[in-house]
Amino acid sequence: MPNGTPTILTFVDLCPTCIADTRTIAGLQERFADVAVLAVASDPTADRARVEDFVGQAGARDFQLALDPQSTLTTRFDAFSMSASVLVVDRNGEIVYRGPVDEQAMADALTAAGA
Repeated sequence: MPNGTPTILTFVDLCPTCIADTRTIAGLQERFADVAVLAVASDPTADRARVEDFVGQAGARDFQLALDPQSTLTTRFDAFSMSASVLVVDRNGEIVYRGPVDEQAMADALTAAGA
């Protein structure tokens, strides 16, 4: 993950109902100052402007963005299966949380990840 930093990897499909989850992730990023967030746009029609607008609507400031038009990362991490649209990765690149956006579970995983 970015420079050995604990990271939240979130897969977004740019749906309006996902904004609340993105706000929760943005809040965790504020709470844990040394956490990076990578938002992967799994919508094949997404372009950078749409993704920036989406995270902006959610109030997320410092998300790194990635487009995944062929769903390469989405498939690799089996995102969206069993509501597993978020991963928390520790400083060593190990996944310490995989599941839905759950503020408490993710906060616990970030603490375990060294954030």
